Amino acid sequence: MRIRDLKRKAGSATVSVWAQGFTSWYGRGDKFAVGEVGTLKSVKRQGDRLTYTIEYDGREHLAVLQWDAPPAVETVQKMLEANIGRPLREIGVLEV
Repeated sequence: MRIRDLKRKAGSATVSVWAQGFTSWYGRGDKFAVGEVGTLKSVKRQGDRLTYTIEYDGREHLAVLQWDAPPAVETVQKMLEANIGRPLREIGVLEV
């Protein structure tokens, strides 16, 4: 399974979780991080989910990654940590 194919149930729908919902402080003229943009800077585990930080447009943006197993959280965490510094677009096609 590719990382961009990770999904979770949300009510009766199944939603994609990769490269979704970045948060940051935004001001006038700032670009929103949407989709597979930016470069992976860090990954942290928080229980059964991961948080990751990207750099995009000269700023850091944060997202949460939580999906329905498989794969295991540890597997995805190791894969992401091994790819810090790479563009999300390249990471999204990697198999986990």
